[in-house]
Amino acid sequence: MGSLSAITETVKLVVWDLDDTLWTGTLSEGEVELPGDHGELVRELNRRGIVSSISSKNDFEQAKARLEDEGLWDEFVFPKINWNPKGQQIADLIGEMQLRPDNVLFIDDNPVNLREARHYSPELMVMLPGDLGELLAHPKLTGKPDPELKRLQQYRVLEAKSRDRAEATDAGNDEFLASCDIHIYLGDDCAAQAERLIDLANRSNQLNFTKRRYAPGEFEAMLAEPGRTTRYVRVYDKYGDYGIVGYYSLLGDTLTDLVFSCRTMNMGIEQWVHSHAGRPAFEVVGEVASELTSPEVSWITLDDEWREPEAAPAPAVATPSAGLTLLKGGCDLSALADLLAGVEIQSEFNYINDRGQLVQGHHSETVKQAVPETIDRYGDVIDRLAITDPGAYTTRLRDPSIPYETVIYSLILDYTQNLYRYRDTDFLMPFDQLHIDVTDERNWPRVLDVHGGNALSAADLRWFAENFTARGPLTPDEFAANVKWLAGLRPSTKFIFLNAPEVPVKNDLEPDRHLRHHELNEALDQAMTEIPNAELCDLREIVRSKSDTTLNIRHFNRVTYARMAETVGPMLGSDATIVAPSVREQARLVLRDVRFRAKALAHRGVLARR
Repeated sequence: MGSLSAITETVKLVVWDLDDTLWTGTLSEGEVELPGDHGELVRELNRRGIVSSISSKNDFEQAKARLEDEGLWDEFVFPKINWNPKGQQIADLIGEMQLRPDNVLFIDDNPVNLREARHYSPELMVMLPGDLGELLAHPKLTGKPDPELKRLQQYRVLEAKSRDRAEATDAGNDEFLASCDIHIYLGDDCAAQAERLIDLANRSNQLNFTKRRYAPGEFEAMLAEPGRTTRYVRVYDKYGDYGIVGYYSLLGDTLTDLVFSCRTMNMGIEQWVHSHAGRPAFEVVGEVASELTSPEVSWITLDDEWREPEAAPAPAVATPSAGLTLLKGGCDLSALADLLAGVEIQSEFNYINDRGQLVQGHHSETVKQAVPETIDRYGDVIDRLAITDPGAYTTRLRDPSIPYETVIYSLILDYTQNLYRYRDTDFLMPFDQLHIDVTDERNWPRVLDVHGGNALSAADLRWFAENFTARGPLTPDEFAANVKWLAGLRPSTKFIFLNAPEVPVKNDLEPDRHLRHHELNEALDQAMTEIPNAELCDLREIVRSKSDTTLNIRHFNRVTYARMAETVGPMLGSDATIVAPSVREQARLVLRDVRFRAKALAHRGVLARR
C-alpha cells in the first residue's frame, strides 16, 4: 500500500486529497502552494480520459475558491469537500459515478485515510503522494486520447443528473417511479384499436406472457366471444404520453392474453394490470423479462377517462451537434431509444417473424453474413429455420448511402448465444444460450419451454439437429476481431458499443454468466484501444448491483436504463435530450418499420412457411 506498485488495474478515476497531497500545506491553517506540475498532472489525466475527483476534509467554499484561483476547479467532478470520514464518502462517490472500486485510485498523504478507504472499498487502489512525478508514466494510466474532454463532460452531465435523481430516488427505484406520476387508462373499445393490439400481440415477446398470435380476422373474432372481457392499457407520466402499451383478455375467469410493450418495462405496469384484473392464475409461455409476483404497485393512478398529458420539456445535454443515428440491438436499445430525443433515430431491433418467433439480428456473425450472397446460397435453409428469416440478413449498417453519424450497437448476443454451423459450410446460426447444445435432444424440453408455443416445434428441432452442429460461442479473440470489423464497416461513423455487466446474478438458465461477461469485456477493452471511431457505454459502471437488474443479468430496471441514457446522451449531439416523450412514439414506428421490411420480403415469397 502507498506506492505505484499498488496500481494493478486500469485507472478511470483519481480521487485526490488536497492538504499535503495536491498542494503543500493545510488550507485551514494558512496559505498553501500548488506545485505547477500537479495542476498539469490533473489536466493531462483529463486529456487522457481519466477524470479526477476530490475527497478532502476542508471548508467547501474555501477549497473551491483556492482551486478556482489556480484555474483547476472545473477539472474535477463530484468533489467531496467536508468534514465527514473518508471511507464511506469515497464508497458513495464511486457508486454515484457508476464505477467499480478496482478502477479507482485514491491518493492521500495520511495512511490512516488510505486504510479506512480500503476498509469500505477493498478493491480500491491507494497510494501516498510521494510518487506523483512518475504517475503519468504508469502503464495503467495511459488512458485514451480525449483532447475534447468528452469523458469529463460526460461526468459533468452525470453529476447534474445524479443530484436531480437523488432528490427523488434516495430510497430506490420505487421512489423514482413514484416521482414519475404514472397514470393508466383501461379502454374497452378494443375493436377500434384492433390494429394496434394485433401489432402488440404479434410483435411483443419479452413482455408477452401468453404468446398468443393472431392472423387477420382472428383477433376480432376473439373479442366477440361470449363471456370475454378485454381491456387495452394506455399510459402517461410526467414526461409524456406512451400511448397504448398493452392489453389483457379474460374468458370468464381464465386469462388468455397478457401483453405489453417493452417501452414500459420496469414501470410496474404489468404487475399493476395483473393485480387489477384479480390476479388470475395462468401459465406463462416461454421466457419473459418480468415477474408478476412483486409487491403491490402503489405508484400508479387509475384514470376513469383518458386525459391528454401535458408534456414536460426535457433537459438539454450540451454536447457537439447530433446527426442521423442507427440503434441496432434488442430490448436494451429499445428502452434506450425511449429515453433519447432530439436525435434522428433509425433502428433495427428484435421483431417477431411469421412463425411467431423472436428474430434477433444483432449478433456480429449475423451482420457479417448480412449480404445478398447469403440469401442466394442459404435462402432455403433460412426459410426452413423457424428461429430466423431473411429480414435478419438485411441491415442498413452495410448500406453506405445512409449517412449515419452515430451507430449505437448492443453486443449482448455475442456474450450470450451459442453458434451452430450448417453442415460443412461457412453459414453460422446464433441461437439460445451459449452453454446449451440445442442439437442435443436431452435439451429440447427446455428449449421448447422457452421458445415454443406456436413458434417452434420438436420437428423443427429435429431438422435443426440433423443439419447443424454446435460450434461453440465466440472466443474472446473472435469477439474482439468482430468488433473491430464492425467499426471498420464505417470508418467515418462514430460507434457506441454496449458491453455487458459483470454483477453476479443467480440464474439457473445462465449459470455464472458474469464470468463470461468479464472474459469478453477484457477482450473488448483491448480492442477499443485499436478502434479510433468508437466509444464504450460501459455497463460495468452502470449496472452496479443485482438490484439494478430484473429477470436476469441482461434486463434492467428503469433507473438503470435512465443511467444508460445519461451516459450515451453526451456521446451524441447538442440536440440530444433525455426522456422526451416524442421519441417514444418514434421508437414504436421504427419498430413497425423493421417488421414491415420483413413482410416485404414475405411478399416476394421468401417467408412463405405456412
